Amino acid sequence: MLLLNKVAIDCVGKWTTERTYHYLSEQEVERSRTEFSLRPLTSEQKQKVLTDNAYGEVLNNTQYYLH
Repeated sequence: MLLLNKVAIDCVGKWTTERTYHYLSEQEVERSRTEFSLRPLTSEQKQKVLTDNAYGEVLNNTQYYLH
């Protein structure tokens, strides 16, 4: 079981990802860069995500577990 709350807290901030795709048959290289930021959800946003995904009502608003 993974403590999702810990992962979410550790990931808050600004992130950049860079990917390189190699197409050997065409001898081409494609580079892609994405910048994004993560911020904590409000209690209302958390409840909406859980409800929309059929997890029901939030019983403990501080920890979520991924099974």
